[in-house]
Amino acid sequence: MAGKTATTGIVPASGWRKFWSDFSESPTAVGALFVFLVILFIAIFAPIVSPSNPYDLASVDIMNSRLEPGSLDFDGNTFWFGTDGAGRDMLSAIFYGPRVSLGVGALSGLFASIIGAVLALSAPSRVVRP
Repeated sequence: MAGKTATTGIVPASGWRKFWSDFSESPTAVGALFVFLVILFIAIFAPIVSPSNPYDLASVDIMNSRLEPGSLDFDGNTFWFGTDGAGRDMLSAIFYGPRVSLGVGALSGLFASIIGAVLALSAPSRVVRP
């Protein structure tokens, strides 16, 4: 039978199945993937999961500047990670921050792939014939 090994009779995994099989054997790799997916989820849904929008200057109050972590403002809002000098919530800034970083990383990877593909396709083939 094609593809089966002679001793066990089991078809060896190939492609994505082999990759996932090898990947899932490493607890570190699976943990890193989980952390990455959590960061990606928070970055994508930052407007929904963050307490406030750090870019909305209408909601910033200078009286809330440099509050310690866990402090309450006059309106009763809790700032779990404190505030910066402008009175913006640090937890919200942490939730919104990865959006820029992940976007820059994805775009630079896309541009590098496009440039690499164009260069590879335009390169002359060097076939040596005997």
